[in-house]
Amino acid sequence: LLVAAGGAVYLLNRNSGTSVALVTQTPETPRPSESPLSTDPTDEPSPDDTGEVEPTPEPTASSSYSFSQSEKEDLFLKTVRQRKELSGVTSTRLVRLGKDVCGALDTGKSLIQVTLDSPVTDEFGAETSGYIAGAAVVLLCPEHRAKLPK
Repeated sequence: LLVAAGGAVYLLNRNSGTSVALVTQTPETPRPSESPLSTDPTDEPSPDDTGEVEPTPEPTASSSYSFSQSEKEDLFLKTVRQRKELSGVTSTRLVRLGKDVCGALDTGKSLIQVTLDSPVTDEFGAETSGYIAGAAVVLLCPEHRAKLPK
């Protein structure tokens, strides 16, 4: 293929006074032995007809994803347990702390007030208390997302 293309370019350049070559490549269909290891279409985005990959849309507050209360609590627990200070705290207590944050925000308090006035701050420190409060807002009471710092 390269020899034929090179010969065509040579002949075109020899007969005209100008050296111009335009080579385009067309994608080949992979042979069975060259197919990707995984054929699961969810592994990678597939290109459209132009060869460009569609970007994944950013999640929004009005996202179509819907989680049950139990799923939200599980995600909350997985999130807060990433803090080593909270790894030994019971699930019941952690969920209660998160729900307390939501309840305090429901009364009109700011996120800073809730974080600093929490007994969690005395026990684990302001940073961990803020971490719990942020995770609670995102996962347990997203209606208060506007109270998160930008």
